[in-house]
Amino acid sequence: MSLEKNARILKITIPFDLETIKGKVLERSDDPLSVGSVIYKIKVTQSFIGPFDEKEIVELKTKADEAQCGVHLNLEGTQNIYLLTGGNSNGQLEIELCGWYEPWKDDTREKIRKALKKC
Repeated sequence: MSLEKNARILKITIPFDLETIKGKVLERSDDPLSVGSVIYKIKVTQSFIGPFDEKEIVELKTKADEAQCGVHLNLEGTQNIYLLTGGNSNGQLEIELCGWYEPWKDDTREKIRKALKKC
């Protein structure tokens, strides 16, 4: 059997307790207060769920390694704009590998609209 015949369709829902933004990755640095974590500085270009304003710079914390559910985001090129969904801890987003994050594409806005309708 081919993989395509057995593939399942991923249905996306956004829990209301998560922040959801479109943002541009500005920089990546090691978290000085937490061993094995990194912090990305993200410029919010649009906020879908949560308190963040457009053009606000927010910190996004994740583990440094995918084996610990960490997320790697591109810093350069056209793939540095993302849809990011994560928890908010004192104004700092936290994101994990199992969360919803993806490079922003032409159809991303439609995916968000459909996901919000399901809630």
